[in-house]
Amino acid sequence: MITQIDFSCIGQIAKHCDNDKLCIAINESLDFDLSGLFCDEIMTEALDNYNAISGFWFELWNGGTFTSPCEKVKNHLGLKRVWIYYAYSRYILLNGYNDTATGFKQKTNDFSLPIPVKELQVFEQKYRDMGYESYKKTNQFICQNLSNFTVEPNIECESECLCGSEKCGGKTKANTGLKSKIISKYD
Repeated sequence: MITQIDFSCIGQIAKHCDNDKLCIAINESLDFDLSGLFCDEIMTEALDNYNAISGFWFELWNGGTFTSPCEKVKNHLGLKRVWIYYAYSRYILLNGYNDTATGFKQKTNDFSLPIPVKELQVFEQKYRDMGYESYKKTNQFICQNLSNFTVEPNIECESECLCGSEKCGGKTKANTGLKSKIISKYD
């Protein structure tokens, strides 16, 4: 459903990437990330309607606009983008290792050094955070369009306004996907 080309302008995937590892990351993110974020009813119907060329299902997969409870037009990136962010986060960690006859090995050669796992985990978390932010807006879109499902999804929808506008009593902020924390010696 999603392929290497879908990662363009999202993350760095080499043209000669290990497609087997990318496939593993895509499948793991569908099975563990998306199924954990969206209920079974949503994912079953969404996957059945993946190839829609217009209408609600197309917008659910590919993103679009919707009117939030506070009557503000909002954008969402769609299920596909949520999936891609989570798949890429898994690929970042998976790609640096190979299975060999003598066990799991980190890829190295004479001309490059592997990035330390701690640094990779920062990038991995960045893409997970962006995936989660994308999920929240896509979930709002789903909540505004529950009538499009044949079976009512077992989903919790916020009844209050979540738009972050002045009308809703909040301020909007940009999400870079990075989180910071002040660490004290008592943590």
